[in-house]
Formats: sequence, C-alpha cells, structure tokens
Amino acid sequence: MMLLLLIFKQDVKDRMVWVWAFPLLAVALAWLNYREQHIYDFRQLAVNLIFLFVQLGLVSLYFSIKNKTWTNITSELLGWGDILFLCALAFYLPVVNFIVFYLSSLLLILLYWVLRKPNNRHIPLAGLQALLFALLLCSGWLVPALNLQQTDWILKLMA
Repeated sequence: MMLLLLIFKQDVKDRMVWVWAFPLLAVALAWLNYREQHIYDFRQLAVNLIFLFVQLGLVSLYFSIKNKTWTNITSELLGWGDILFLCALAFYLPVVNFIVFYLSSLLLILLYWVLRKPNNRHIPLAGLQALLFALLLCSGWLVPALNLQQTDWILKLMA
C-alpha cells in the first residue's frame, strides 16, 4: 500500500517515480497474490503482459500511421513509469480484472483530466492509477465482495 501511495505522490508532484518502486511493487503484488490464492498462476501473468504489449503496439501503430512516420509512444505520449506500473499490476490481477481495471482507469482518469482542465497537458497516469488501485485494494479488504482476486462478479453481471 505504501508503494502505491509513493508512486501516486511522486508522479503527481514530481512527474517522475523512483525506478526501484516498480520492481518492488511487482514483487509485493506477486507475493500478495500468492498469499491470497495459495498458488501463483504464471499463465495469468503471461496473458496480462501479452494483452498490455499488444495494446501498446497497436497504439504505436495507430500513431505511426497517423503521423506517417514511426512513432515511439514512450517519447511523448506515454511514460516508462506508466508502462512499468501496468506491468507490476499484471503480477496481481486476474486477466478479466486487469483488462477492466486498465480500461476503466484510463476512462476515469481521462474524464477527470478533461474536467479539471489543468495547465499541464501531461497526465500523471501511473500515479492516478496507483491511487485508484490502492482504493480498490482497500475496499476489497473491507468488503470481501469487492476482492480484486475474484472474477465471479463478471458472471453475476452477465446473468
């Protein structure tokens, strides 16, 4: 929890995060996942990372086509901290929850940023996602039905 708050504070305040925070977060989340599930599913991690990198590749391809030249999305559009944070989350979340968190957090943060209309056009994505994830993690501890390790909510939603 402290790492998530550190990432939030540093990204929002300084627009940079200590690089060691992301591997530490990945290890902590993998350990938490193992502690809660009593087994670690590396297939889940692999699928999460494949989804993330395919999506990042498609975004890069889109901007390359749009700009008619190869566009490295990490040079202007997305920071390495944002990517490393999402990689760290891949160690904890089940695939469905990873995709839902990823997409919904992007939409919520974009909406927040548009409504806020800041002078700075750079969004502290990793920091704001860390805050959202911390709130969700705490809510899952307080209300077991909101546990981020559970995926049965999607089945209930579809029924």
